[in-house]
Amino acid sequence: MFGGKLLSIVGLYGRISRGPERRWFTLWRMSAV
Repeated sequence: MFGGKLLSIVGLYGRISRGPERRWFTLWRMSAV
C-alpha cells in the first residue's frame, strides 16, 4: 500500500527528470523495504 504509493511518486519524479532522481529512487526503495 504505502510502498506502492512511494513507487508511483518516485516513478513520476523519474519521468520528470532522469538523473539525480535515480539515486533518490534507490534510497527510497531501501527505506521502503
